[in-house]
Amino acid sequence: MLASAFNENGNFRGMVEKLLVSPEHRKKGNAGAMMRKLEEVARQHGKLLLVAAARH
Repeated sequence: MLASAFNENGNFRGMVEKLLVSPEHRKKGNAGAMMRKLEEVARQHGKLLLVAAARH
């Protein structure tokens, strides 16, 4: 899941809040493909930096 930064000086930053791959689809390049797509979408929305949100 891609989210935008909440502060006004962080408009260039996108946050990757969740990236989940079910066990039966792991080790097949799916996470990498999803990250490449997230990067593409982020660029289309003017995001220059992607940051991984902290795990809880």
